[in-house]
Amino acid sequence: MAGWGRVMTAGLCLWAAAATAQPLTLDEARARLPDADRYSLAVENEGLAPDAVQELAALIAGAIGQDHFYGAVAAHLPAGGTRLAISMRLAHHSGPAAERAVLADCEADRPADASPCRIIARILPETPPEDPIEVSSAAAHMLADLPDDAEGPVHLALSGGSAAWAAWLGQGSQASALEECNAAAIAAGGPADCQIVVDDTR
Repeated sequence: MAGWGRVMTAGLCLWAAAATAQPLTLDEARARLPDADRYSLAVENEGLAPDAVQELAALIAGAIGQDHFYGAVAAHLPAGGTRLAISMRLAHHSGPAAERAVLADCEADRPADASPCRIIARILPETPPEDPIEVSSAAAHMLADLPDDAEGPVHLALSGGSAAWAAWLGQGSQASALEECNAAAIAAGGPADCQIVVDDTR
């Protein structure tokens, strides 16, 4: 499947969300959550035959699994090849973070004589609220499913550059969430870049 090009949305929703400047309460975060069960898949289609676009979309959709957004797919074309070599990243907390990660993966696998790596698809929330919070679908599920009668502080920490996150409930939850999230970010090969995005001290 050779070729690159413009984004084909075909009724799918693309959107950009502003980063959270200050931690939110649990109620504020829930009001800004996208639907964790629904996602949009936008595939670049210029230079691809319609059946190749459908094949690529089906391949990506079949590999996505439960943790949808934010994700990105990158590819390069091997020298003399006719099929793209594909890399995919899922479950990040923003579109740009997923794109940076998957491009790094693609470049690490790309032979010197292959075509440059390009983003060929993006996995985003389908129906964001007016002022969305940027979290992965897994973190969105956790926030939505947390019992309303949960006692004690609630803290959610997210990595800006990886899929790492951690949520803790109870005393000491802020430090625990940051420690667990940063450990996961480091284990993923990145820096300890986690920040608290939900700070609810009910």
